[in-house]
Amino acid sequence: MNINERTFGILIAYIIPGWVLLMGASYSSITASAWTSVSVKTSPTVAGFLFATLASIGLGVFISTIRWMLIDPLMYLLGVSQEKLVFNRLNESFDAVRALIDSHYRYYQFHANLSVSLPVALLLRWNNETVDASEFLGAGVVLIILLFGARDSFNKYQVRCREVLS
Repeated sequence: MNINERTFGILIAYIIPGWVLLMGASYSSITASAWTSVSVKTSPTVAGFLFATLASIGLGVFISTIRWMLIDPLMYLLGVSQEKLVFNRLNESFDAVRALIDSHYRYYQFHANLSVSLPVALLLRWNNETVDASEFLGAGVVLIILLFGARDSFNKYQVRCREVLS
């Protein structure tokens, strides 16, 4: 496992969903708009990039908490088994569990966190712009796809962790 694989996991689990919410907030917040906008007349600044990146990470972690409160219980209602894992075998299986996190759980976090941030971002945008019915329909289809992806990734993670840690 190299640093690039770990960085990719953090990117998809936290930064991208946080960035999506920050983009939605840019329709309502002058500060968020300044961080996310690029103009032909002005070039992006290091400070703007840093603030947008930090805000995306912070929002992503916050979104992950909301995901834990709303989406995780939904996944169990949709049939993902809640495994009772035996962590006393973690030392001997650490590399395998790390691989499962990178292979399945980070993708679950991406799908589930994006299913939280995308509707909020779209509501923030739609609050400030006229919207047609096709945007609502498209957002609904994307949300359903994200939830199916989340369920699949989470189920694979749970089942395979049980196999490794039981």
